[in-house]
Amino acid sequence: MYQLPLDLWREKASVFLENCVTFLDTPGLEILRYLREERFLKMDTIRKHRLGYNDRDMWLSREEWGLPKELKVISETEIREKKLWLPAGIVIPYYPDGSIARIRIRRKEGDPPYYFVPGSSPAPMVIDNGKLSSVIVESELDGILLDQEVFDLVNIIALGNAQTRPDKSAMDVLKRVGGAILNCLDSDEAGANEAWSWWNENIHGSKRWPVPVGKDPTDLMKEGPNRVRAWIMAGLGIRIEELERFKDEPKESIDGIGRIYTDTTGELRKFHAATYEEGRLFDRVRKYMRGKRYKVRYEPVTVDVDDKSRGIYVFFLAEARLALKVTVAPSEGYRVEGLGLSVAAPDKLVNVLEELALRQELTFVRDSLKGGWRLTHLYPVSIESKNALLRTIEKIRRFVMVAGELWV
Repeated sequence: MYQLPLDLWREKASVFLENCVTFLDTPGLEILRYLREERFLKMDTIRKHRLGYNDRDMWLSREEWGLPKELKVISETEIREKKLWLPAGIVIPYYPDGSIARIRIRRKEGDPPYYFVPGSSPAPMVIDNGKLSSVIVESELDGILLDQEVFDLVNIIALGNAQTRPDKSAMDVLKRVGGAILNCLDSDEAGANEAWSWWNENIHGSKRWPVPVGKDPTDLMKEGPNRVRAWIMAGLGIRIEELERFKDEPKESIDGIGRIYTDTTGELRKFHAATYEEGRLFDRVRKYMRGKRYKVRYEPVTVDVDDKSRGIYVFFLAEARLALKVTVAPSEGYRVEGLGLSVAAPDKLVNVLEELALRQELTFVRDSLKGGWRLTHLYPVSIESKNALLRTIEKIRRFVMVAGELWV
């Protein structure tokens, strides 16, 4: 457990950060061009992680920040009080508990390039996306880049430097059963030494997975927009062909808080999180579907402009001919759709299925946009009737499976 900073330090750091965040939001700054074109960070990512910019070196009183007084020997006859130095550069904060715990500054120039502001917590940055698998990197900026590119696949732990050890918060994420731990420390001597020694010896299941090009994820990103995602997917054992299937889908998924993201068309779309009850319900639905040997495809939380149609969409994918979609619309109830029959199905089969659907209070209509036939139930299932929802899912699942078998 790393000790959190004093309350006075947090108060001063928050004011300093707010000024830096406001400054970075100024259009036309050269540093914004650097973050976007050389670090490959989108504006929504920059704002989400509250990156800022300090445009000049600052020397402040250590005591005003709650730090102990220190003296600096200038000469044999002169001793001065040491100041708190805040250098010019990109300000990278960390909020492990909702309030600021650390400030690291990526300096404009000079050595070392990263400056750890005294009084900060040395705990690694943990970006918990609720996944089973995790990635270990050194730089916080690399960690933020990975959160932007592969948030839907992994959690990210950015150490700050290769020698930092995981704290309890990081270990709680790493100890999740069933996932992979990709050790992506930099492809240099320090990163390799730590990866093959301490991490390999102390973290069960840790897999060394350096970038194939360059030193870190930012270097790899220079090779192409999908290279980072393909590299992580390969490390997790996911086929690279999956990139094609998911490339046009929104890049965000359920994460427990409301956010604003950019979709594939470049327009801003607003996403909202599931409530606690909705989350519990969909955990139940997922377990049920997995019992039928289904795979959860993806789980985006979407908000339409019309509040009445707000809902959570969960897609289940089994054989190629069958997919189920469950929609929660708070003002209406649950809707379940089955997409499982090609538009190439013969008319004779379609007529049989339409009659069968009517007898079971289902609708079976052609959906040319999705390239198949869409099946749904006539009336929404009540929000309170969770067992009725599972029964409806099972009824549609069986119907679509029958449709597929008849066609074959």
